Formats: sequence, structure tokens, C-alpha cells
Amino acid sequence: MTYDLGELSKIDDINIELAVKNYVSYEKYFDALDDFAKKATSYLSTYMPLVIVNSEEIRQDFLDELNEIQHTLINLGMFEFVSELTDLENFAIHGEVKMLEDGIRKFQANMDILTNKILSAGLDKQSESEQVPVILAVDDQAEILTSVSSMLEGRYKVIAVTSGADALKAMKMHHPTLFLLDIIMPEMDGLKLAYAIRKMRGHAKTPILFLTEDRQAKSVMTAKKVGACDYILKPVDKDILINKIESGLYLNWHL
Repeated sequence: MTYDLGELSKIDDINIELAVKNYVSYEKYFDALDDFAKKATSYLSTYMPLVIVNSEEIRQDFLDELNEIQHTLINLGMFEFVSELTDLENFAIHGEVKMLEDGIRKFQANMDILTNKILSAGLDKQSESEQVPVILAVDDQAEILTSVSSMLEGRYKVIAVTSGADALKAMKMHHPTLFLLDIIMPEMDGLKLAYAIRKMRGHAKTPILFLTEDRQAKSVMTAKKVGACDYILKPVDKDILINKIESGLYLNWHL
């Protein structure tokens, strides 16, 4: 599923930065979170508080299930919900039937709320190109653009142009979600292009990555000033490039 990142960022009680780093992408994280919330609700609905309290075997099975759910909660960064399960454990151990019943209902209700928030942040299925992040790659060397496009093929929609002027034109036809810029280019170099991008409406914080042979310290510092999220030296490995792009898209979501 594709999500509206602005809506997802409003979901409380989740340490997203800690959680998402264990996933390839934010989509996979929220898919996992949605799947877990539904399963956790389903798990607990199979238990009757009165039986849990009065059957040592079922109580232990219930506690084992809670332990597994707690472990998953922690892995997903949902620390605010862990204390609720600790309460359920105490209610079960001390035979507090009414408190256990109310606690299970409260936890299920919170999981339902979370699921609904994730569902409401889902985008209607659109065309393939609208779902995939759009990378505007700019380099005056056509062979570099061919190589980069090949690396990113199937994962992103790549718009490849060979000059800063063409890049500014392309921005009017497409809405890039990330810019991948060379620095050493004639007429308008990548740093000047980056400043121009920042002045354009809607792109004050769009991720900019530099992929360049320029090793000068002043270029690195200028890239930092313009708000670049990474500075990559050529040649670059495919896996490293994809990792840098994913990191750039993730950081943009949190700005």
C-alpha cells in the first residue's frame, strides 16, 4: 500500500525513527504495523478473562501470548502500548477478572484506532507512475545518466536530463520527490541548480543528493548550506545509491 506521509507522521505513540530503520521502507514498516495491530486484536479476542484467571494452563498460554505481543511492540517502536500489556499481565496473575476484561477491551480499542489511522492514511490506487517516487537525475554525461537509470529501474521513476536548464523545465512537467545532481556541469553547475530548486515553490525541503566527482571541501560545505541530505562520490555502488535515496526520502518525511 502507498501512504500519505503527512497523515502517517501525525500518528502518536510510535518511535518511528527507531522503528523504521529496521525496515527497507516506511511503506513496509506501516504494512507490518497494520498487520500486527489486527493480529494482536484477534489474538486477545480468543481469550475469556474468567477462564484465564481460573485455568493455570490457559493463564500461562495467555501470558506467553502477551510476551510475544510485547516483543513485537518493542520492535515496532510502539513503547506507549507496552505498559498496557504489563497491566494485563498483572491483572491475570492476581485474578482481577473485571480489570483484565476492561484492560483487554482498552488495548483492542487502541489497536483499532491505530489501524483506522493507518487505513485513513492509505492512498487510493492510482497509476503506477504516481505511486513510485520520482527521481530527477541531472548530469551532463549521458553515460552516467544511463547507468543511474539502470540502477534505479523498477524501483523509482527516473527523469534524466543533461543540464540545469533542462532540469528546471522538467520540474514544471513532473513533481520530483528527490533530486540527484552532479556538480561539475557547464553553464549552471549542480550547486547553482540546487539554490534555484530551493527557491521554487514546493521544493524548499525536497531531498537533494549530490552524485559527483567534485571532492573540494568548499563544494561539500556549499552542498550542506543548500540543505543537501547527502554527498556521494562517483563511482557509486547500486546498493549504496538506493540506500542513500531511501534515507533521503525518509528524512524528508520527518521534516
